[in-house]
Amino acid sequence: MIRRLAQVGLALALVAVAFALRGRRPALSGKPATRTTPEGVVRALFEAASRGDDEAYLALTGGEFRASLLQSRRDLGRAAFRESLKRTTEGVKGLAMVREGSRPDGGLALQVELTFLDRNERQTVVLARRDGGWVVVWMGPARRVVPAVPYGAPAFE
Repeated sequence: MIRRLAQVGLALALVAVAFALRGRRPALSGKPATRTTPEGVVRALFEAASRGDDEAYLALTGGEFRASLLQSRRDLGRAAFRESLKRTTEGVKGLAMVREGSRPDGGLALQVELTFLDRNERQTVVLARRDGGWVVVWMGPARRVVPAVPYGAPAFE
């Protein structure tokens, strides 16, 4: 009788755990699903920056680029580094990406364009394959472009 109660109790506990975990995403051992495509990595990078999430941001980078970001974080201090990440995405209304093509080293370059109310900013982002996913290994300087028609202007009058 005691054995039967223990089995029923275990079964109920497992059902309760299953309901509690329902809808949660499984952990991918530190490899978010966004690392499966270069575009996903860049989108996740800018989302992490907008939140000031330095750990998530750094996890999407690699090579000398990551080393320079870590040095910047040490020099600025963690709080100031997080704020600088947030400032880079302040006012962003849209994000567009176009693949430039593969590179001889197996990497890939994307042209990234951020849309703001008063301007657009374009920059080249280079990614490399690491641990079954992609990481950002270089970001070029942002080039400011003022569009002929501002963002949000009516298309037809």
